[in-house]
Amino acid sequence: MDEKTIRYYEENARRLLPAYEGITSSLRARFPSVFPRGGRILDVGAGTGRDAAGLVADGYEAWGVEPSAAFRECAVERHPELRERILKGVLPDGLPEPEELGGRFDGILCSAVLQHVPRHRVLEAILQFKKVLRQGGRVLLSVPLDRPGIDGNDRDAVGRLFTPLHPGEVQLLFERAGFQLIDSWVDADPHKRPGHRWTAMVLRLEAGEGARALDRIEGVLSADKKVATYKFALIRALAEIAVRKPHLAAEGDGNHVTVPLRSVAELWIRYYWPLLAASRRRDFLPQREGDRRTGRHGLAFASPLLELIDLYPQGTGLQSYLLDLRQGRLPPSVGEVRNRVLVAAERAIREGPVRHAGAVTESGPLFSCRAKQVYIARPLWRELSLLGCWIGDAVILRWAEETVRISGFSVKASTVVDALLADGDPEREQGDARDLFGSCSSLTCVWTGRPLTRATMAIDHVIPFSLMGNNDLWNLLPAEKGVNSKKRDLLPARKALEESKGIIKKYWSFAMERRTERFSLEVREWTGRSGVTTEDLFELVCECIEFLALQRGTPRWPDGKRGVVVTGGRS
Repeated sequence: MDEKTIRYYEENARRLLPAYEGITSSLRARFPSVFPRGGRILDVGAGTGRDAAGLVADGYEAWGVEPSAAFRECAVERHPELRERILKGVLPDGLPEPEELGGRFDGILCSAVLQHVPRHRVLEAILQFKKVLRQGGRVLLSVPLDRPGIDGNDRDAVGRLFTPLHPGEVQLLFERAGFQLIDSWVDADPHKRPGHRWTAMVLRLEAGEGARALDRIEGVLSADKKVATYKFALIRALAEIAVRKPHLAAEGDGNHVTVPLRSVAELWIRYYWPLLAASRRRDFLPQREGDRRTGRHGLAFASPLLELIDLYPQGTGLQSYLLDLRQGRLPPSVGEVRNRVLVAAERAIREGPVRHAGAVTESGPLFSCRAKQVYIARPLWRELSLLGCWIGDAVILRWAEETVRISGFSVKASTVVDALLADGDPEREQGDARDLFGSCSSLTCVWTGRPLTRATMAIDHVIPFSLMGNNDLWNLLPAEKGVNSKKRDLLPARKALEESKGIIKKYWSFAMERRTERFSLEVREWTGRSGVTTEDLFELVCECIEFLALQRGTPRWPDGKRGVVVTGGRS
């Protein structure tokens, strides 16, 4: 929870007490239908104890956690039955262990609290809920839907943080953590303040499945008429963005999420480059109906892309192009050709798969495009976020099968799959990181803090390449060779990240100074925004790791049987 917000409540608890105790929460009437009779319920952010006392009065075994000592005092004074039941606790990472509260809970009440948690730590707060709930336990929460008077820094007139949380975003975060939405509704403001409304939700701790959006994806891949491989390329790109670069997504309207059209076009260059480059080796892989007959690629952007391909050596062209792009060293002539490819690809995306994918169904097109943004229906985006790694793999196989069909079965599916899986060269990009960090005067292992030399240094992917395919500088950091071998393709545990935070930020600052253009470009493309501080980047990386651990079931490193020795790593 935001410290400035806690301080406000601490200093104003006595003044706020009459107003808070003078109303009945609209959630009170929902207790019997949401929580099991007589169940153990935890009130997170208990405030003056009003709702926890209501739970006790309704026959529940209620406990409360509250970060403000002044509010805890008020709660016990006003509601003596809560004595010994209101404890210190704060989101996102300061809730007591379940054992301190007598075990896990049947339900959690979180009324008007989650908005005071910084956006990049909301998932962590939800994981705390998961830690103290029993399987099948429910969360009853409310967050502001409309709240006037919030400034550009998401704070109200007295400085409290009000993180804007769209209901769909809250639902998606809970679903990523293994919850299923049971019910939601809009409540009027209990204080009767004009312009204020609240969203309330009930969520259950058990992974839910929503097949409808997934069925629509399957319909596009299997049943939609196709004259080119564009629809495969679009769905693959959106799945990759959802999993690898989720921060590029933004709220479009109440029913849609948006991603930048340019980001999709950038991925199309990477996807189609190896397919078209094969023709330079006399291995033609047609991507459009009629290509086999003419012997030429008929894609709308084929001509400028082939021109770009010819500017680089065969075999290593894509890798060289991607490295030049990352390092900001594209020659002006190459940059001009690249821009023409992107413009043509954007037009093809907008006028092709965005317009026609799913258009023949009763539900209409899956996508739309406005103001250089691709609009994706929220249920579809949810599936891409939850299952994107599997959807992407499935699309590659379907794409290969479609290419075989278009070719008149003259090429092998395995040949197409190899081309579709071509990506940047991890070894070459690690070499650039090795040269960069090898010049650092105080070279230490990112995970142990022990001194390194160039001979004992390896370059570790903080987030394994096998999980995210990311060779950005922020993800490539020096480590001892032995430590790097033990970590392998495991995700670092949160404790390991926190203990190494100072070293991680030191290397990021060094890379930002020595490779300013590349580091800034990669951070901007991954996060979707400029001016990201190393502190913000650290939290975003931690959030991404938690998502991947949940989605992929990847073990964490270290495993708890052996520690990580860090010297001077804290900041």
